[in-house]
Amino acid sequence: MGLLSVGLLVWSYHTSHMALEQQMLSTFKQRHVIVRDGLHACMREVTLHLDEIGRDRTFQQALQERDENTLLALIEAFPHKNAESALDLLFVLKEDGAIFLNATSPLFGLEDLPGGLKDLSTPAQNASVLEAFHVQGKTLLACVGSVKIKDKKTGRVLGALVGGPVLNSNFGFVEMIRDKAQVMDVVLLHGGEMVAFSSTVDSGVTRTLSNMGTTSAPLELHVADGIVASYQELKVKDSDLPLKVCLSDDGIIWDRLAQAFLGKLAVMIIACTLVILLNIFIFRRIIFKPVNAMMEYFQSISSGREDPDFREGGIEEFNIIGRAAGDMVRSLRIADKNLVASERKFHALFDNSFQFMGLLDREGRLLESNQASLDAVGCRLEDVQGKFFWETPWWRHDSYQAQLARECVIKAGEGKFTRMDATILNSQDQVRYIDFSIKPIFTKDGQVSVLIPEGRDITEIRDAQQAMRNLRLLLQNILDSMPSIVVGLDAHKNITHWNRQAEYHSGISAEKVKGRSLGETLPEFPLLSDSVNNALETGIIVKNERVVVLTESKARYFDCTVFPLTASEIYGAVVRLDEVTDRVNLEQSIVNTEKMASLGGLAAGMAHEINNPLAGMIQNAQVISNRLSTKLPQNHAAAEACGTSMEAIQQYMDKRGVLRMFASLMKSGGQAARIIDNILMFARDKASIYKPHDLSDLMDRSIKLAAADFRVKTHIDLKKVKIFRDFAEGCTPVPCDPGGMQLVFLNLIKNAAQAIADSPTARTSGVIRLKLAKETDMVRIEIEDNGIGMTEELQKRVFEPFFTTRPTGRGTGLGLSVSFFVVTEDHGGDLTLASQPGKGTVITMRLPLAGKAALPIVDAGG
Repeated sequence: MGLLSVGLLVWSYHTSHMALEQQMLSTFKQRHVIVRDGLHACMREVTLHLDEIGRDRTFQQALQERDENTLLALIEAFPHKNAESALDLLFVLKEDGAIFLNATSPLFGLEDLPGGLKDLSTPAQNASVLEAFHVQGKTLLACVGSVKIKDKKTGRVLGALVGGPVLNSNFGFVEMIRDKAQVMDVVLLHGGEMVAFSSTVDSGVTRTLSNMGTTSAPLELHVADGIVASYQELKVKDSDLPLKVCLSDDGIIWDRLAQAFLGKLAVMIIACTLVILLNIFIFRRIIFKPVNAMMEYFQSISSGREDPDFREGGIEEFNIIGRAAGDMVRSLRIADKNLVASERKFHALFDNSFQFMGLLDREGRLLESNQASLDAVGCRLEDVQGKFFWETPWWRHDSYQAQLARECVIKAGEGKFTRMDATILNSQDQVRYIDFSIKPIFTKDGQVSVLIPEGRDITEIRDAQQAMRNLRLLLQNILDSMPSIVVGLDAHKNITHWNRQAEYHSGISAEKVKGRSLGETLPEFPLLSDSVNNALETGIIVKNERVVVLTESKARYFDCTVFPLTASEIYGAVVRLDEVTDRVNLEQSIVNTEKMASLGGLAAGMAHEINNPLAGMIQNAQVISNRLSTKLPQNHAAAEACGTSMEAIQQYMDKRGVLRMFASLMKSGGQAARIIDNILMFARDKASIYKPHDLSDLMDRSIKLAAADFRVKTHIDLKKVKIFRDFAEGCTPVPCDPGGMQLVFLNLIKNAAQAIADSPTARTSGVIRLKLAKETDMVRIEIEDNGIGMTEELQKRVFEPFFTTRPTGRGTGLGLSVSFFVVTEDHGGDLTLASQPGKGTVITMRLPLAGKAALPIVDAGG
């Protein structure tokens, strides 16, 4: 038992000493990790700092314009986030890698880009390295970063930035390492030479640390000369020798720890002695047997038995411990099963979710990622685990989006939920649109513990929405292109669609009518609401034709159709209003034309019937006149046979006015014959009349017809209007349709007389001038009046069918349009109009002397 006690003491001392060394070594290893991470963070800060300078729009413009002064001013003015990332070295390069500007501190005497940095002049991507290079016989160490400078709008590479802080004698950098590692002294060694050291280092410590860097192994604990130290090696580019970072602390700490362990050792010795004495008494008599039973029970549990039996002994306390241990083991096994089942359920949901899901730490390093997000970019979890989220393949296609993802991670790390629309490039190099968000998860004390990034592929939804927008635009374009008024109504009979024709008719834009009723927007259609109700109740199309809408100028006619929409998803109606005013007028005109044709045929028939007795009357009157003449011997013989003389008969006839009456009868009969001849000429079929006619004669006939028509219909006496005829001599007859040309002359003369009657000034002094003259191969006809005249707006529309300025019932609006058609289409001529309000109108016609070439001249005889 004595030997066992001595061995226990020796083992305790050795174990305590080893624990002391392990604790110190572990402490220094952790400090070296902090130093390494701090150096890497410094290198990243350098790259980010260069990237911020390169993305500045003013800096890019100055680089494009090769403005060195502006570039230097911007570099000096650009803020530094911390002193250890200051840009002691800085070269601004062109797009071909040549140096454009050397902004390096003059303390280092660098005139050109060192050879080790030339492969950074055209970087494939932003990077940073620990670089060693020789300048003027001296080795300089620097954290060098390089970034591309791209134009934000075009993406063109403008050049590059290469630079970073120099570590030689950089107290700020070394103090940063000392503060982060929480040590007393820091020394940087390279190639056996001291590069930099902290402000607290004296020459003795420097010598000790330098010797340690050549005699000790990396991460080996070195205790000597009152200090405790260790060093770590970091790889330096373009150098076979590593950078050694030596950390040291005061040896007093070691002594205090040793004293603490010695005190613990003394306590352990006393405890061991007591244990030995207690073992002699208790283990042999009381505890040995129940302890063995408990050990067997624990061994059976460790072996994996589901529910081992505990053999209870004589000491109840051990029995209680055994039973409690059994209950605890069973509870732990149940909890472990539940935990495994819960973890399986979590991974089943996590990995089989169609959404992209992951888990980040507060700094943005990726901890977990589900299978859907990994498959989207074709990578494995091992490839991305531990990387910063914005450096993962999900953002490889777009550095700008990677920067946005980094900003989202930073905001989420501050406890803010962030969301944005993003894109990724999937494994097939297809762009997918993602609804991306990051949600922070908090601990009980309100601190952010982890971050959950989520993404939902909305490419199909976005495409469907775009297709829906295109479909709506197409539907609206179709509705706007329709000549009808189209109005869409919802289930509450409020307006949802309003096409351009509806805007034109009502003067109300589509934005202002949404949600309003038909009664508010189209009050001129009071029956529409009843039609809509009827269509929605019956589900049948309701149509009302020729609905009259009265306006200030004239009556307008509309066909109103209501189409019910009774689908399960859509309930409402579509109202279509088609203006049919022109159609109604055309139908009325056709009816009137048919009436006129019937009347023309009736007039021609009546003229033929009247012409026969009229001819007999005129002929008999001529015979009577001849029988009363004194020049015929037969008359004298007959008179003498009756006991009188022709002279006596002549005296009687003269005294009674019989001869004057016969002359008046002959004159009236001749006038009636000429009127009938005009009527027959006007009503004659034009298929047989294309032969030369005297236009002056046709105009005279038209004046007579117009005078008779005006006296009957308008009570306007054309005899009170002065008509001047200016017919040039030598105008040859023109092949034409006499009925058609009479119709033209009649319409134009009647319009001139009406314009004079409408003029307050010309009513009592009206003048119509008719001119006829020859122009080379054309004949020109002018009809001029001094009537009321027309404005420019009216002149643009006078030849439109059914356009009239007369009140309803006073005109059809076809006179000038028919005249224009007869002159231009039937006769190959032209018809123009010139007018001034208050001064009168001049209508000019030109007809070809040879007639229209396309129309044959047919001689019907007679």
